[in-house]
Parts: sequence; structure tokens; C-alpha cells
Amino acid sequence: MGVWFLLLAVLAGVASLFSPCSFPLLITLLGREVNATEEEQPSRRLFGFSISFAFGAALFLLLTGAALALGAAPLFARITFTSVPGRLLRTAVGLLLILLGVWPVRGRSLNFAWLDTLLQPLWQTQARLRRQHSTLSSGLYGFGYVLAGFG
Repeated sequence: MGVWFLLLAVLAGVASLFSPCSFPLLITLLGREVNATEEEQPSRRLFGFSISFAFGAALFLLLTGAALALGAAPLFARITFTSVPGRLLRTAVGLLLILLGVWPVRGRSLNFAWLDTLLQPLWQTQARLRRQHSTLSSGLYGFGYVLAGFG
């Protein structure tokens, strides 16, 4: 019986890689790595990126599992589809998405220049990390990819 649950968990994990919240990120990341111009072969670069990416994704899932095993499960158990916190969360996110959709339809521009200015140091750090430590950077992308899939 346990083998079937393990197989189901593995299949669910594979299916989660194709989540509409994160799958476009994977295509973009892989495309960028293939088109990178360096001395090394693109297939070797892509393989290294994929291994680091997989370790980052696995790290996120291991940390999440450890948090749940160490007692975080009751925090998440209270937020269900029909609970009051779950309804409030869905309502808030839904209203935000409607607002973000209606705003451009009314001919207005969504200008997030202030956010770009605020995050500029983070973008610069990320670019420097990608240049200096590509393996660590790829691992962080994997971590973030699975996090985005939870959206």
C-alpha cells in the first residue's frame, strides 16, 4: 500500500512542475540557458543548470515537509477552501486580480516604477550572483520555481 502512495506522490510532484503559475518560468529559464553564449557546450551548461535547479526545488520541498513534520501543519490546516480565513484570502486575491484586470481596460497604465526602484539593489545582487556563482543561482531559481508553483 505504501508503494502506491509513494508513486502517487511522485506523480503529483511531476504534475506540479506543469502548474500554470510556474511552467512559463521553466520555459523561460531553460531557453535562457540554452541561448547563453559561453565557451562551454550548451548541452553541458543546460545539464549543470538542471541539476542545480533540481536540488533547489528539492530543498524547498524538504524544508516544507520538515516544517509540516515539526508542527506547522496546524497553521495550514485552519486555512481551507471553506474556512473563514480561506474565504477572506480568496476574496482578497480575487479582488486584486479583478482590479489589475479592470485598470488597463479603463485606459490606465499600471506603473510599477516605484517597485523597480525599490527592488533595484535586489536585481543587481541577483545578476552578480548569477555571474559569479551560477550553480547557487540555478539552485535558487529551482527553489523559487517550486514556491511560484504554490501560487
